[in-house]
Amino acid sequence: MRIYNFNSFVSRSRKLVINIMKTLELNDSTIERFKKGGIVKTDARNPIRTSQGVLSNEDEEVIAELSEEGLLIYHVILTTEMMNKKTIIESEVEVSTFDSVTEVKYYLFVPSDLAEELKPFRFIDDRDFEEVIKDYIIEVLNTAREDFVWAYIFFPKKQDGYFGRVKLAVFNGNPIVME
Repeated sequence: MRIYNFNSFVSRSRKLVINIMKTLELNDSTIERFKKGGIVKTDARNPIRTSQGVLSNEDEEVIAELSEEGLLIYHVILTTEMMNKKTIIESEVEVSTFDSVTEVKYYLFVPSDLAEELKPFRFIDDRDFEEVIKDYIIEVLNTAREDFVWAYIFFPKKQDGYFGRVKLAVFNGNPIVME
């Protein structure tokens, strides 16, 4: 039986993030910034003219809270969404109506400590715990190949958010959220 030092797996999360970024084909500068401890914020409110911005105080507060919950944030995407969108198809023309447009922030993350996150799964079958972690990493990377990642989706006006998988597209090396 092996005894694991669960803190030794923290660097795996950072390596996983770098592999996710490479899989998504994000800018090299974004990857390098993360390697140096920085987090890039993409302003994708206009998906044709995405730009990289600076984290706001609110971003830093949310990231600190998520970090305390055991999450490693690696990118922030600022975008807008149409709330209560309804699509009506009249003859050959599609028309959409919506109540309002609101800003949404996506905080992309992985667990900061993979071993801690996967602890409940280590006794499910006879596999070595190392295999459980490797299988998790493979699953996350396969999902990223399909352009899906985990995010905390935050609505600044409501000061409310939830966790979910989001589909991304990459435009000029910057990620944008697809509906």
